[in-house]
Amino acid sequence: MTRAPDDRVPILLYHSVSTEAEPLDVPFTLSPTLFREHLELLRSWGVNTLTVSKFVEHIRLERPLPKRSVVITFDDAYVDTVDVALPILLDLGMTATVYVTTGFVDQTVRGKQMISWRGVRSLHECGFEVGAHSTNHLELDTVPHAQALAEVRGPKQRLEEELSAPIRSYAYPHGYYTPALQRLVATSAYTSACAVRNAVSHPADDVYALSRLMMYTTTAPSDLHRMIVQGKAPLSRPGRSMATRGWRVYRCVRHQLSAAQGRHQ
Repeated sequence: MTRAPDDRVPILLYHSVSTEAEPLDVPFTLSPTLFREHLELLRSWGVNTLTVSKFVEHIRLERPLPKRSVVITFDDAYVDTVDVALPILLDLGMTATVYVTTGFVDQTVRGKQMISWRGVRSLHECGFEVGAHSTNHLELDTVPHAQALAEVRGPKQRLEEELSAPIRSYAYPHGYYTPALQRLVATSAYTSACAVRNAVSHPADDVYALSRLMMYTTTAPSDLHRMIVQGKAPLSRPGRSMATRGWRVYRCVRHQLSAAQGRHQ
């Protein structure tokens, strides 16, 4: 599929913005200074930031997208998303979509403090989009249908009760999804879902597996410039790679073996 450069809509995936990180979170934790440098680079290029749902609205209604559209997303919703990242985004006049793992709210996970319900409300009140990121952050492509159903519909209901507003977008935990999970999300009153895929999205992208570019602690502004300004990042293509499918088979077998061992202990 060949798309014109103006059709490119990079969706950036961040996790934590902090000067401290637990060992497992180190690769996905950017310092506040580096995060601001990312955003200042985008602003200098004249980007227009959209939420995921606003981007998808343009796609569904076939509206022209603002020039140089970029979508900023956060997964998991650490406390630093609202305490550190939010003020920087507001200072630079940018918006974002934050995917909340509802079972982690007000909890400490792997030594990291997660967002509070007050923080979730603050994001919403500041005009940011709040999306659902499951309840327990499981690998949903390896669990029974009933459990996956609860992990898709439960957080939507909880967030809507808390915010008195519709929750339209979902992000697959760990980025793992299948066609069955896509159908489950689509029939649960979501209008979009984000995967990872490390590719640039565009108006012809699958709205229930939107491609995102992972931002790492090692992603320098020059890397971002190369990926976005110079357009060197690959465009999203339909389907999942053979490597991705093979990795899922391995994880499913591992999950089944672990469950079997647990039953025999």
